[in-house]
Amino acid sequence: MNKKQIKILAVVASSFISTSVFASDAEILKLGPYTGLLWPDGSGVIGKPYDVEKFKDRWSFLIKVDEMNDDQEITVDRKAYKNTDEFGKIRLSANIYLWLNISKAEEEILCVAGHDYPGKKAMIRVDKHDPIETNVSGCVALDDELDSLLKGGTKITIRGYHWPYGGAETFQIDLAGYTTTIDFLRGKRRE
Repeated sequence: MNKKQIKILAVVASSFISTSVFASDAEILKLGPYTGLLWPDGSGVIGKPYDVEKFKDRWSFLIKVDEMNDDQEITVDRKAYKNTDEFGKIRLSANIYLWLNISKAEEEILCVAGHDYPGKKAMIRVDKHDPIETNVSGCVALDDELDSLLKGGTKITIRGYHWPYGGAETFQIDLAGYTTTIDFLRGKRRE
């Protein structure tokens, strides 16, 4: 083995060890065909076992209690990825992503995070259902009808406008694991 090969091996081993140590602080979640990690600070991820292990295409969440008013906040997000033959799953460079706040059962919202262009509205579309226009903040109520669409869907297409660029950014996001993630997090809610 030459010096270059030894250096590469050392870097690979180092990144493996740091990922293992990082994950060792977390509680491992077994959720049917999905797995997850829940860290002591309330942050976590849920996805297919390979994606969670490699920190790839998965649902990221945060369960926290506000230090000033003791309100619990539960948020979850998912970024856009695509499959490539050469590199497998890669995260797309985007200013927008899917974000949900499910802190209170009566006030759940779904947002196109990053949408902030004045006067323009974002849009979402689950599979081939009719598109849904958001408010100017890029959010819609996550009511029973929308939740049911998401639970039965395979993908959500999001479109938003990021200041100062006037052009739309449109991405598809995989809904695999949505039901598992949302049900798990709703179970963590204190009512």
